[in-house]
Amino acid sequence: MIKLQSINRIEYKDASRFFAADYSVCTNPLCTCCAINLSIDQMNDKKIKQKDIKLDLLNMEIAKDSDNHQNENGFHEIINEFSADDWLFLSELYLERKNYYTEQADLSSLDIQYPSHEIENEGLLIAFNEVLPYWPILQIDVNDVALKIKDMYCVRSDCNCNDIHLFISRYQRNKMLFPFMEEEREEMYIIYNIRENKWRLQEQAGLPIRSSIIMKTLSNEYETRELFKARYNLMKNLYKYYRLKNYASTIKKPGEEIGRNDPCPCGSGKKYKKCCMDIEL
Repeated sequence: MIKLQSINRIEYKDASRFFAADYSVCTNPLCTCCAINLSIDQMNDKKIKQKDIKLDLLNMEIAKDSDNHQNENGFHEIINEFSADDWLFLSELYLERKNYYTEQADLSSLDIQYPSHEIENEGLLIAFNEVLPYWPILQIDVNDVALKIKDMYCVRSDCNCNDIHLFISRYQRNKMLFPFMEEEREEMYIIYNIRENKWRLQEQAGLPIRSSIIMKTLSNEYETRELFKARYNLMKNLYKYYRLKNYASTIKKPGEEIGRNDPCPCGSGKKYKKCCMDIEL
């Protein structure tokens, strides 16, 4: 069984074996490697030379690119005997740490990429956790059914619809939820308008719960309008910043400033002062 020993340290103990290790994860908030690194320095009651092992949390195994290929001290056998609860515990540590790195990040410095052609010409919706994969996922319980909510946004530069597209599906409580992973089946589709504070059911496919109960539960769990307004503004501003950063150079010469009344370089068609001049992330 694995448990937390201190803030960056875990220990494993079964009937006959024990090890302790420092753990770490990739600090990039956009990286979805799902790997946790263990630096094992104690085996049973002895200090040992540090052994580094990378674990693949998705496949619940030693990562194929792990530095430690040798089965020294029987580490591989121990890890192969990890229970489902052990892997779940490690995954929770991983997500907690990645969420911390996301919250601490300067969002304007992240290299977020967008399919601009599809967004601008086809109205492609963007999921919140596709952009920020480790922001906490939206979850609610309704009638003892665990539900996760994927919120998607139209970020097209000329669109001010204020609609948020909510795709709702069931999930297993004892299964690790990585926010960026797709569900096999989405069972309800609701459009919520933050300006009017109204919602409408678009589609229901197999979920035996009324949409009104889901929205009421969502409102009780979160400050619905404020929550989605903040997420909506963040998605719009991140995309504006991406377009401003990537397309400004095609409109202005290097070193030439953008005037307040110039067309915004993001391509929205609005004046700069009415669009990207005061982007806040």
